[in-house]
Amino acid sequence: MEFTTIHRNTTPVMIVEQFLKSLESGQLVPGQKLPPERELARMFGVGRSSVREAIGILVVMGYLEVLQGKGTFIRRSSPSIDYKSIPLENLISLLPLFDLIEAREILELEAVRLAAERANDQDLEKMRRAIRRLEESDGNTEKFYTADAEFHAAIVDATDNSMICHILKSLVRQIHHFNVKFMFTSEEAKQQTITTAKTITSFIAQGEGEKAQDWMYRHLNEVDGSLKDIVAERKKRGERLSLSVWTEDINS
Repeated sequence: MEFTTIHRNTTPVMIVEQFLKSLESGQLVPGQKLPPERELARMFGVGRSSVREAIGILVVMGYLEVLQGKGTFIRRSSPSIDYKSIPLENLISLLPLFDLIEAREILELEAVRLAAERANDQDLEKMRRAIRRLEESDGNTEKFYTADAEFHAAIVDATDNSMICHILKSLVRQIHHFNVKFMFTSEEAKQQTITTAKTITSFIAQGEGEKAQDWMYRHLNEVDGSLKDIVAERKKRGERLSLSVWTEDINS
């Protein structure tokens, strides 16, 4: 496997383009396991964060899957969607929810690390304002999840990375629709979410990226686990699992 070194000031999109060319040429094959992030970063001549962003993009596009504890693999079946001809927001709405959850986990963990490095006072105020709205939701599920989406969007904005912002905000918007329609959150769980949001914001303000990542990982692992349980149950009933189904239900 060979890749061309990328100049450091280019975006993860160039990594994605090289990956797709290697897939088309047969250098990469379905089912193949990719090298670890550190090795890929060395091969491309870029930082690990750029590789991580590119992997997140390719997961969203349907070319890669990340298996917990095993690594990152090329999907055995090619995406059935012509992503090049579809706007990102529409593409995301057509992809399986499991893929979107997985992509969000990858990208948001990187986002919270970058936010700890780059957040300014305005970014921190956006996070705190969203937390106040979480506290003021008064048992209203839609208000609660809207405020939660605003909190995650504030973290994304703090990365000052246009690619992460574009993809993650689209993911957050789509998953927000699902949360409002199908998620049930107890008052205890809501309080835990608020406490976690405050803790993450505090670590971002202190520039403690690893600690912020650790708390975000716990939060996403718990919340996304509930999402996956709901999707698995509906899958048993033979329902289609792209987010377009959920948003159609909401808008009908």
